[in-house]
Amino acid sequence: MKELSMSQPALMDRLILTVPEGIPKAYRWVYEMEGLGEFVGGGEAEMFKGFASVFERVSRSLSGDKADIETLTRGVEKAQELKEMSK
Repeated sequence: MKELSMSQPALMDRLILTVPEGIPKAYRWVYEMEGLGEFVGGGEAEMFKGFASVFERVSRSLSGDKADIETLTRGVEKAQELKEMSK
């Protein structure tokens, strides 16, 4: 994460903003990714199926044990700390 914060600060800023906003909407992205996989087809569809699985896992975590949510939150907090340190 430190390397990413140094080499891609704009991406880190985007992640800091979008990850917390996206967590409660994860369930929506399951269907989006599945639909894209169907559209793309072939072996490339597997990538979108994988994304759908990740969003489904986040959605389940939100309504369940929240372990993945806590991991994502800690990641955002770490990114924020690295951003502050680079100022």
